[in-house]
Amino acid sequence: MHDIIRKFNHSRKPQRDWRDGAIMPLAKCLAKAKGCCLYFMGPFGLRSACTLVLYADKAKKPLEQEHWSITVMPHFVGDNTEIWYDTYKTVQTYPEGSIGALNNLGNETLPLPDTTDEILALMYHSNSL
Repeated sequence: MHDIIRKFNHSRKPQRDWRDGAIMPLAKCLAKAKGCCLYFMGPFGLRSACTLVLYADKAKKPLEQEHWSITVMPHFVGDNTEIWYDTYKTVQTYPEGSIGALNNLGNETLPLPDTTDEILALMYHSNSL
């Protein structure tokens, strides 16, 4: 996975096109490894969060069947871009309705692991919504 990010960081200004240059290739790699279709949502909010959803049946809506998902976001370090994921663990609280609360700024985020298998293991599994 980090090869995708390294290639992106060396190909252009990483803060310009991180979605299509880093996160989409990562998402496609995960879908291929899982043998699933990809549903991509985002970026959203102050964190520029993107949710990647993997699902099997193209005839059904992605979130109305068994699926796996992970929310990722860019993390800019100098001239480089790293991809981090949301653990959904609250580490800081914000007043209800505040910008921080609405953008999940209190959630723990961590660097995405190095391998496809490690990332797939982090994905949230659901039978349906």
